[in-house]
Amino acid sequence: MAKAATKAVAAAKSTKVGKLNIADLKTNYDAKTGGVWIPVCMETGFVVNTNARFKIASSGTGAFKRAQALALKNARNAGQELTDEQINDVTAELLVEHIIRDWEGDDICDGDDVLPYSRDNAVRLMREVEIIRDWVGQQADNIGNFTEQRIRELEGN
Repeated sequence: MAKAATKAVAAAKSTKVGKLNIADLKTNYDAKTGGVWIPVCMETGFVVNTNARFKIASSGTGAFKRAQALALKNARNAGQELTDEQINDVTAELLVEHIIRDWEGDDICDGDDVLPYSRDNAVRLMREVEIIRDWVGQQADNIGNFTEQRIRELEGN
């Protein structure tokens, strides 16, 4: 087992992928709080091919962490264990209040009707569509989305 690990380390060292440029890897704090436009691209048993994109802020902000902690504290203080539906509702509210800044694309629909961004539509989408709620959460958790390099990639520069 140790030999396999040693070979893997040696192979990793011999494969130079690129530089760790500090300027590229710095977190852009304006983007972290204001959000970055991220195209919807999911492969979870099926591929979603869409022109939709969400403006997503980081879940690593103090405001989000405080709101999340307060929501959990309030739930505990109520003395009741939350149901899965209640947890989803709280998560939806937190995502809409602190993470989702906007969306665009005529592929976000309810039947044939395009669903424009609004707070109410965002809450509904986050409550009703688990796959989108999870994807938004994953994007917000990925600190790499808020680096200077990734922002340039997302902007197409």
